[in-house]
Amino acid sequence: MHREIIRKQSESPARLQAFFQTCLRTVFLASVPVIMLSLSACSGSGMGAASSNASLNDDIPAPAASPVVLTIGTADTGGSMYPAGNAIAKALENNDSNLKINVSASSGSVTNVTDLVKNRFDMALVSGDTAYDAFQDLPPFSGKDTKDIRVLGAVYSSMSNWIAPKSSGITFVHDLKDQIIANGPASSSTDRNGRIVLETLGIDSDNRILNTGFGDTLSRLSKSEVTAVHGFAGIPIASLTETAEKMDIRLLMFRHDELQKILSKNPAYHLTTIPAGTYRGQTDAIATFGIKCLLCVSASMDDETAEKITQTLIRSSGDLSKTIPVLGELSNPEFLCTDLPIPLHPGAKKAYREAGLLK
Repeated sequence: MHREIIRKQSESPARLQAFFQTCLRTVFLASVPVIMLSLSACSGSGMGAASSNASLNDDIPAPAASPVVLTIGTADTGGSMYPAGNAIAKALENNDSNLKINVSASSGSVTNVTDLVKNRFDMALVSGDTAYDAFQDLPPFSGKDTKDIRVLGAVYSSMSNWIAPKSSGITFVHDLKDQIIANGPASSSTDRNGRIVLETLGIDSDNRILNTGFGDTLSRLSKSEVTAVHGFAGIPIASLTETAEKMDIRLLMFRHDELQKILSKNPAYHLTTIPAGTYRGQTDAIATFGIKCLLCVSASMDDETAEKITQTLIRSSGDLSKTIPVLGELSNPEFLCTDLPIPLHPGAKKAYREAGLLK
């Protein structure tokens, strides 16, 4: 090689340059397999590391989703809505660990509709007649933008219960013409329907009604501050049960023609009966009127949330019917979605159709 180089040095510069280029090309080509092998090894090592990292990442749990917090409006704690709302909240939470339901006491259906459309509540229990008036833009909701109220399902029936001490000698509701009547919290379903009854029977409701919570029932009757108490809720109404346990009471009656007049006041009303034995000392069944109590939401609730909540109601209906007596009608899941005075939310309608409860 050295002799060849020395010999080449005597040759022309052009030929010498060509000679060196040939030498460099030979060295480079000889090196290519080694370089490629090294790159292949490096590449393989990188893939293995990536694979190893992917395996490690698979073992790391995904971060928990933030809990969804919803509020359900109910009513006075001495009535039926509050315990019903609590039972429904527990059922929803038990079926979805990512769901948290706050139960809020309120003055009842009218307030619940207002708070629902103003997004203070996500869900609310509302009596069927009140929901109907809100949807139809009727008083007391005229011009208040409550038409967007929708229903996820009916949960129980509210019934008109009127009681008075046996010692009063009063037998019929129309006998209360000159008496003071405890008629539940102001703006509640009890208050609203009690006023409709009294006005239908020719009794001046403005001067005869005392608005007070159900928890005051026994105290007011014991002190003779009121002669009778009206409750419009699912039976048995807890505060009336407590009162009947501590004093002799009579469940007041309607005449048939009176009930027919009352039924004409709202299409959500229907004839029903308070079975004998519902309250201590009640030996006869009492004919009265009632409406369905609805779990309502705003039409703006997203379809997926409405559908999931409704699916839980359907799955849990049997268990809910056994939790408290007022929810007993849920033993038949069709109760949830039939004879409703306002439209179902689209998400709820989808859930009932998939469950075969609606066509």
